[in-house]
Amino acid sequence: MYVDKLVDQLQFFDEREDEALFFAGGTAKWSLASNAQTYPAVRSAIEESKLKANKRTQELITDLLTSGPATVKQQIVEIIRTQKESGKWQ
Repeated sequence: MYVDKLVDQLQFFDEREDEALFFAGGTAKWSLASNAQTYPAVRSAIEESKLKANKRTQELITDLLTSGPATVKQQIVEIIRTQKESGKWQ
């Protein structure tokens, strides 16, 4: 299922060395948050995936379900800013 593939990408949200991997995780988190608000079936599938996920992924799922896409976008922007200021990303 497509939702499971996105949930698998959440592990990269914590990536701080490889910018492309971080974007995979960040995009997945935002997409899941956005679609969970719009589509009850997607939210249900995400909640089901949470039961099988590791602890960190469960935390990320809880965050995206409670904070919503706007907050996730702010998190992404802040991480990018911090990484650029530290010289890790261009």
